[in-house]
Amino acid sequence: MAVRAGMLRLEHQNSTRTSRFERAGVDSWRGLDAYFAGESLTVRRDPAGVPTRIELATYVLTRSPGDD
Repeated sequence: MAVRAGMLRLEHQNSTRTSRFERAGVDSWRGLDAYFAGESLTVRRDPAGVPTRIELATYVLTRSPGDD
């Protein structure tokens, strides 16, 4: 993930999975194109406000596989 020109961008080695996202609210984004067009991306935080995972459509992305 990267921020480019004010957009959140999911970059993937498979170009069909690369998508741009626009802000839809606090810690939420909406896919604009490609595979994730129209899908929501949400940053989930722990009680201290630290990001713990990203939920993108049906995918849960963490820094450690298997974390929930």
